[in-house]
Amino acid sequence: MLPDLERLIALQRLDSTAQDAERRLADEPERERAFEARLESLRLKVTAAKEQAADNQSARRAISRRMWPSTRVVSRNSASS
Repeated sequence: MLPDLERLIALQRLDSTAQDAERRLADEPERERAFEARLESLRLKVTAAKEQAADNQSARRAISRRMWPSTRVVSRNSASS
């Protein structure tokens, strides 16, 4: 009787493992949708951060031009003339 019980326990473990795998497979589309939504949210944040950085750089340049209006970069052509 003991070997039969051991086989039954082994079969129950296999059955439980198979059910867990089936549940994970059934949940996969929802996990993928959640992942895609999070990825899109992060992409939007990156885009917003890049736009903010560009705006900040433009503002910094504008401030720089107002603070030092006479500072000009001399090109090589005008320097050699």
